[in-house]
Amino acid sequence: VRVDGQLRALRRLLYCGEWIESHALHVYMLHAPDFLGYEDAIQMAKDHPQAVIKALELKKLGNDIMITLGGR
Repeated sequence: VRVDGQLRALRRLLYCGEWIESHALHVYMLHAPDFLGYEDAIQMAKDHPQAVIKALELKKLGNDIMITLGGR
């Protein structure tokens, strides 16, 4: 089955939302604490609250794209 045009673009955008959500989670919440010497993101948030807030906002943006386009 070949998907063309606007439907293909919407599928691509939906995939991008998933990519944003997944990478924000992994980079900021799972890897950054290790790289910066923290046990977890909660500990990191004590010293870098704005970075964690921005990471959560970015993750939410990815989720919002998926919800808006994919319905879940």
